[in-house]
Amino acid sequence: LEIKKHHERRLREIVDALRSGMKNAWQIAPYITWDIKYDSWEEIPTTQRWFIISETIAHLHHLEKNGVVTREIKNETIRWGLK
Repeated sequence: LEIKKHHERRLREIVDALRSGMKNAWQIAPYITWDIKYDSWEEIPTTQRWFIISETIAHLHHLEKNGVVTREIKNETIRWGLK
């Protein structure tokens, strides 16, 4: 049950991040509450950021599969937006 609530919170944060328009995963990730001890996105080590981006993309694919978000590829950049 706890893990379900955890993922539901992350999905809500992604939807909230997309309310202002389409974004790529790097732009969405800072909107999500991560279980790490850093004051800002810029302080997070690059390797940790890659794990964060991977999890963000997994959540975006889940939201896309469930018809909540849409994906576009433009100029070799993948961006998501609310449907």
